[in-house]
Amino acid sequence: MSTRVFRDGDWHVAAGARALLAHAPDFEWARVLRPLDRAGGFLEGQESPLQSFLEEAATSNDPMLRASARYHLAARLIRAANAPMLSPDDRVALVDRALEQATGLSAGLEDETFGETDPRSDNGAALAPRTFEQAEADLLARIRHSTVGGMLPGWTGRRLDGAQEPLSAYRGRVLLIDWWATWCRPCIDALSALREMVADLPADRFALLAVSVDEDPATVTAFLETEPMPWNNWPVGVSSDLERLLDVRGFPTYLLADEHGTILARGNAPVAQWRCLAEKALAGEEPECSPEDWIDGQ
Repeated sequence: MSTRVFRDGDWHVAAGARALLAHAPDFEWARVLRPLDRAGGFLEGQESPLQSFLEEAATSNDPMLRASARYHLAARLIRAANAPMLSPDDRVALVDRALEQATGLSAGLEDETFGETDPRSDNGAALAPRTFEQAEADLLARIRHSTVGGMLPGWTGRRLDGAQEPLSAYRGRVLLIDWWATWCRPCIDALSALREMVADLPADRFALLAVSVDEDPATVTAFLETEPMPWNNWPVGVSSDLERLLDVRGFPTYLLADEHGTILARGNAPVAQWRCLAEKALAGEEPECSPEDWIDGQ
């Protein structure tokens, strides 16, 4: 049923975009196409009306439509490249296609406004206006630092105790990053399994880093009084630059990196899968786990 709703939504968005193109070709395409960040997904090898529209629009003579379509096409290709169980060749091909669409999309429109709201937000949370040049730079950074096979960014965060800490401090260990919030029930439900994971895996070779999106760090501090999280916590707040760079769109989101900072996997699967993947990475094995490989847990 959810697949049917997904595809129907994809069809309706594409139909609306085509109608605007036919009857209002000079529309503000950067604003019109912004909701596509939340519409449908990339269906490799399958007919997708929205995908077809974006691919056609990406070659349009209208520079605003062309640049906007290339942005959203690249964004969908990035998410497709992060899907589990892809072959390395398929993943590389998707990333290469995303780079092709993203690189140079802002040419001639560098200073034009691309968007003023956060496309990840259900209520259109306000952000500072971004130009097409900034949007292209953001997109290229996401390709390099948020996709499976990419490298974690050289980012420095601030822990709850106020100390600054770079992601590079975790080099030499397999790292699981957990994007969470105190108001996120699935995030809280996962804590017991995460505590077991941290207790069981070798601390000199594995680390867990929690990244909280709560508005007030004091909320996290109070929460920890009754729900211990014996690992470092970065309170980054709502719609942070790091959240956008790593393309986090829901909570919890987990991201697993090897000891060199290479991203091995990302998503919101149960903790049992992340434990399985981490154990394989620690053993020097391919980071792939089918459901029958998962331990009993979440």
